[in-house]
Amino acid sequence: MLVTLSIEEIASVVDEAVERAVAPLRAQLEVLMAIEVKHGRDGVDGKDGADGLDGKDGVNVSVDDVIPLIEAHVEACVSKLPAAKDGRDGVDGKDGAPGLDGKDGAPGVDGKDGAPGLDGKDGAPGLDGKDGAPGVDGKDGAPGVAGKDGGPGIEGKEGTPGRDGRDGLPGVQGEKGRDGINGKDGLGWDDITVVKTDERTVCVRIAREGCETKEWSIDFPTLIYRGIWREGSYKYQDAVTLQGSLWIALKETAEKPGDGSKDWRLAAKRGRDGKDGSPGLRGDKGEPGKDGRDLTQLGPDGSKW
Repeated sequence: MLVTLSIEEIASVVDEAVERAVAPLRAQLEVLMAIEVKHGRDGVDGKDGADGLDGKDGVNVSVDDVIPLIEAHVEACVSKLPAAKDGRDGVDGKDGAPGLDGKDGAPGVDGKDGAPGLDGKDGAPGLDGKDGAPGVDGKDGAPGVAGKDGGPGIEGKEGTPGRDGRDGLPGVQGEKGRDGINGKDGLGWDDITVVKTDERTVCVRIAREGCETKEWSIDFPTLIYRGIWREGSYKYQDAVTLQGSLWIALKETAEKPGDGSKDWRLAAKRGRDGKDGSPGLRGDKGEPGKDGRDLTQLGPDGSKW
């Protein structure tokens, strides 16, 4: 279908199309010109030109004939615009509020068991019973009658040594001596008492009526958890938690674990925070609230009209 358009109508359509295409560029150009260029004074208005000749009668054209003219006119207008300069960097926005803390991760893997403690010292041996009194020696037999000494003979030459003589017959056994007095009984388990004096120490006491009493203490290097570390004194093998890590005291100390202290040993280091868990299920709907009071029917003192 052919559409009859006048030159004025075609110019109006072209101007509108050019204006829509150029409007964003013109707005950016105006901003740049306002920032970087100072406008000079307006020039004097020029004189009016002479009236133009009457236009020729319009020719019937189709929309397809008009589109190339519009595109060429738009391209020509756009090409005359100065190239846009890069704008200045905008000011950085303020930092957003910090996000919520993630949920605690799963507890870390348990640390390996510590080396077994040293064996306790052997207890002192029990007291020995007193020795019984020695038995009485038997009586000696009566000595035989001594023979008379003969006169000395002439000294002969030394002969060869004679053979040893035979052993004489054993003498008569003496009478049995009396039994010695019985010794006192030694200390038994009933005489030993073990008492726990604190979390790591026991006292061993050996006592019997009429005997000397002995006692001594035995310390066991047992690991005892004391909770979160707080200022104060800790004993050997006390365990505490500080900032998620487990520390064990190597001796009696009042120092804080970490920070280069040699009085503590790190037993279990704090694990990394776990990933956030998936959202929980939606809770049940709460019960409806109570009706509010009608404050329009209350006096200044709170009483109802």
